[in-house]
Amino acid sequence: VQSVFLFFGPGILFFFSKKWWASLGHWKHWGIGDDWTTMQVYARTIVVEGEWLVGGENVFVMQPLYRYFIGVYHWLFGQSAFVQSMADVWCILGTTIILAAFATKFRLSALTAFAASLIYLMPTFLGGFRYQIGRGLIEHHAMIFMVLAGWLLYGAREGNFLRIVGAGICGVIGYWLRQDHLIVIAMLVFFIIEPTHGTTGEVWKAYWRQIWTHWRRGFSYVGIIVFGVFLLCFRNWWVGGVFGPT
Repeated sequence: VQSVFLFFGPGILFFFSKKWWASLGHWKHWGIGDDWTTMQVYARTIVVEGEWLVGGENVFVMQPLYRYFIGVYHWLFGQSAFVQSMADVWCILGTTIILAAFATKFRLSALTAFAASLIYLMPTFLGGFRYQIGRGLIEHHAMIFMVLAGWLLYGAREGNFLRIVGAGICGVIGYWLRQDHLIVIAMLVFFIIEPTHGTTGEVWKAYWRQIWTHWRRGFSYVGIIVFGVFLLCFRNWWVGGVFGPT
């Protein structure tokens, strides 16, 4: 895992730092009428005008959480877009590292771990996807929290209940960042109950045994996710009078 970081990390960080270095100390013109501009406006409403609960919308129409990330970035580092853009790069690099760590957890070869990183990085840096990096959208932040939830859930197989809580929190953050990830985030619960012993022919019986043994962990994780959905609906009702998600 450290080798994957050392192989990809310095080059990726140097390239994007050099690309956006000129934006330090400058205010960025985001354009008119686009999602990234709207998020900047909401972030300013939160931090400058103090509307932490409203966040620019009585009932969330835009994805709810990313505006708060943007607001904190500007609150800590000023009006420059450099930190917000580099945060996308760190999310990409972090996801790459976690995928390599997954491969080692699955006892796959070092070459396979390297390949897993490439399978994620190639479509991210090639083609149209590369234009989303640093553009002020939610994709990469939502991705890393979803992957973190899966990683913590897989580690919870070893009996650490705090990892279930951590996975649930990461899952809720990932859901609040991008709500169409909800089904995938919920299905990550199968990382807890996946059988690790036995032949392929015994896999379904093994699944039932794992469900029977670890159902409390699974329900705890799913319960945290459901509570996150409820909190969003409750907030929309409390502020805007509509009980429902975005």
